[in-house]
Amino acid sequence: MALPPPSDRSVYWKDYEIDTPAFRLSPLEKPDMSPYLLHMTGKQAIYGILAAGDTGHGKINAAIPSQTKSKWYEAPVVCFTESPLFAVDAFRYIKFDRWKQDLRYGLCFSKERLVAHGVRPVFYAGSALVTEIKALNDAVGEIQPAQQQEQVAKVLSSVIPIMNSLMEYEQKQGFIWEREWRHPDSEGLTFDYEDIEVICCPDEECEAIAQLLGEQAKRIQFVNSWDQYDDVVSFLKSRSESWKSQVIPAEDDLVKHLREAKQERSKLAAYKAYAERLNAEMALIEECTAALETKIDLLSTAMGDDVEEYCCVCGNPFDEEVAPILWNEDEGDYICSGCYGEFAHKCQADD
Repeated sequence: MALPPPSDRSVYWKDYEIDTPAFRLSPLEKPDMSPYLLHMTGKQAIYGILAAGDTGHGKINAAIPSQTKSKWYEAPVVCFTESPLFAVDAFRYIKFDRWKQDLRYGLCFSKERLVAHGVRPVFYAGSALVTEIKALNDAVGEIQPAQQQEQVAKVLSSVIPIMNSLMEYEQKQGFIWEREWRHPDSEGLTFDYEDIEVICCPDEECEAIAQLLGEQAKRIQFVNSWDQYDDVVSFLKSRSESWKSQVIPAEDDLVKHLREAKQERSKLAAYKAYAERLNAEMALIEECTAALETKIDLLSTAMGDDVEEYCCVCGNPFDEEVAPILWNEDEGDYICSGCYGEFAHKCQADD
C-alpha cells in the first residue's frame, strides 16, 4: 500500500494527504467521485439543447422526473448525475427506458459552477418520511398563524424539488444508484457553451456537435463513456479473485492447481474481451488510413509533377532559399536541406 499505517512512526500523513476540495475530487483521487455533473440525454435531444439558446448558449428544459411515483410531486427540475464518467453507462443496463432513450449522450459541467447556480444533490427520504412531508404539504393552508404557514411553505418549496423516495419497499429499491443532483427551477437551466467541460457522444457525432459549438469545441473533451465502462468492468472482473483474502484450508496439489487454473481462465476471458475491442479499433484505423492514402494519391495526381510545397519532416514551406530534396522516391516525399543535414549528422554520429 502507498500510505503506510500509523504504526510506522517514520510516516508523515501530510506527505500523502489529498487536499483537493470536495467538488473537485476526481476518480484518480477517489474512484467513486467526479468533479462533473452530467446531464444524460439522447441523440436528438443533445442537438436541441445546444441550439435552444442564443448564439453561444444552450438550454436544458425542466421536467418532472420520470421515476417520480407520487402524484403530488409536481416540481419540474433539471436532472444530473455525479457518477464518474466510466460508470454512467450502467444506467442503460439497469433501466430499460434509459437504454431505449439511447443515453450515450451527455453534457458535463463543473460541479463547482452548477452548485453556484443552485444545483443540489437529491435528498433520499424513507417512504414513511415522504408520506409525512406529503401530509404536511397538504395541510399548509390550515397552519396558524399566517407567519408560520409562510415559513413552512417556504421550507417545503425548497425541500420537495430535490427530494426523492428511498423506495425501500419497491422490488428494485429505488434510484439511489443514479447519484442524482437537481436544478430546482421550473424555467430550466440556461448555460454558456464555455460552461461545458465534457461531451459524451459516439465518435460519428463529434464533428456535427463541434460545428454547433464553434470555437468552444477546441476546449471541450469528447469521450465515449461506454468504452470507459467496458474497460473498467473488464478490469474489475479480471482482478476480483485476486483481491479476495481468506483462510484457505489445506488442499492437495490437484485441488490447488484446479483453483488456480479457473482463476487464470477468468482473467483471460476479461483480457480477450478487451483485446477484441482494440482489434475493432485497429480495423477502423486501417480503414481511415486507406481513405487518406487514396486522397493523397488523388491530390498528387491533380498536382502533376509539382514538388510538395512543404517539408515532410518539419512542415516548413519551401522557398527560393530552401530547395527541396527528394526524400522518399516511392512516396514522392520531399525534405528541406536543414532537416536533411540534421539527419545526415545524426547518421555520422551513430557510425
